[in-house]
Amino acid sequence: MKRPIKQSGTKQSPLSPLFKLAKVESDPAFKDMLQEAQEEPTFKAPAAFRQMLAHLQPIRWGFSCGYSYKDGKHVLTWFLGDFGAKGSVEDVMNKISEPLIEDGFEMAGEPSEHPKNVELIKKGGSIVQKCTIQRIERFVGSREPRAGGYLLFEVSLEESDGMMTVEQILDAYPELRCPDVPAVYMDYLEQREATSVDYGGTYIAYYDWSTTIACDDEEAAQNLLEEMKALVIDNGGNLDDREVSRGTYTYFQENNQPPVVYLSIVNGTGVNFRLQPRT
Repeated sequence: MKRPIKQSGTKQSPLSPLFKLAKVESDPAFKDMLQEAQEEPTFKAPAAFRQMLAHLQPIRWGFSCGYSYKDGKHVLTWFLGDFGAKGSVEDVMNKISEPLIEDGFEMAGEPSEHPKNVELIKKGGSIVQKCTIQRIERFVGSREPRAGGYLLFEVSLEESDGMMTVEQILDAYPELRCPDVPAVYMDYLEQREATSVDYGGTYIAYYDWSTTIACDDEEAAQNLLEEMKALVIDNGGNLDDREVSRGTYTYFQENNQPPVVYLSIVNGTGVNFRLQPRT
């Protein structure tokens, strides 16, 4: 796959409206929460998400930020993984939904008594904001009621647009840069068009950085996967045969040292490169 020629000029990033209209910023309270949870304190988030998180006050949470390209549209994502908060399932659901509804979000459909997923959506201007509350369950073993699950917050442009390279995504969204990705890998990836870039995890010390590179077809994806395997091996990666599962190939450095690289085919026509710089 040939690298596209890097374009010059100062053309505005197509992500700019997403940042501006959703007020993707930080604030002292949000930064304090990130630092206390041992998450990356430079991360930013939409105003609605920050307000919701302040209301939820999670007692534990994994956090990642990302970009994805879905159905020809640019999407920014924020993911709370395996979070917990004080209160019953209903209490936690309300802590999430109440500040969003006050901000103009509307419930998508009628939630069942014990919903697996609940969606709240807000449309305004050229963007759509969506919060999906996933698998909230009561914690077992705690003296006081606690519950938690997963939450995905998305901001997307309503109009379609072209795909961007990894470099263009990171230039527009520098908080997604992981300074510990070895240059040899970033140099290889940055000029390739991507359907996703993600950065985050449970604690900053164990963050992952990943990108999914788009290919024209399944054959091109398989060829790119083989090329990436060779690149990782040439740079000291050793395949862990025990960790080859569900099509994911895991590479450690000698003596199981970091970084750890994971390679896999995604949806047939994409190749995911995921790197854990610290273990």
